[in-house]
Amino acid sequence: MSERRSYEISTQNTILSIVAMLVGMVVLFWVAKSVFTILAFIAPVLLVITLFINHRIVLNYGKWVLNLLKTNTLMGIVATLLTIIGFPVVSFLLFGRALLQRKVKQMTGSLHDQKNEEFVEYEEIPDEDVLLELPPLQEQKVKPRVETEDTDYEELFD
Repeated sequence: MSERRSYEISTQNTILSIVAMLVGMVVLFWVAKSVFTILAFIAPVLLVITLFINHRIVLNYGKWVLNLLKTNTLMGIVATLLTIIGFPVVSFLLFGRALLQRKVKQMTGSLHDQKNEEFVEYEEIPDEDVLLELPPLQEQKVKPRVETEDTDYEELFD
C-alpha cells in the first residue's frame, strides 16, 4: 500500500513571511529613495565636473538624443523624457564615463611613453640550420613478461 504524507500549512508562518517580505520591500524602497535624493543634490555638481573633465561626453550624449529624435521620433521623445526625469542618474553615468575615459587615456599614454623611452639591445642571430648529430638508435629487445604468482598485485586479493 502506498503511504500518504500530509502537509500542514501554518497560517502563522505564512503571515510572518508576508510581513517580513513587506518590511524588506519598505527598507529597500527607503534605501533607494535616500540614494536618489543624494544623487539629486549632487547631480548638477557632477555634470559641471564632467564638463571640466571631458566636455565631449556631454555633447556626444546630446547629439545621440537629437539623432534619436530625427531617426526614431517616438524613442527620441522617450529618451528625452527619461533624461529629464532621470537627470541625477544620467549625470552620474556621464560622470562615470568621463572618469573611465580619463583613466584609459592616462594608461595608454603611460604605455606609449614606456614604449618610446626604452630601447632593448639585441643581437642578430644568423638564419642557419643547425643540425644536431645524434648517435644512431639501438634497438632494445623487449623481454617477454613472465607471470609469476609472487607479484604485489596478487597479494591484494589474499
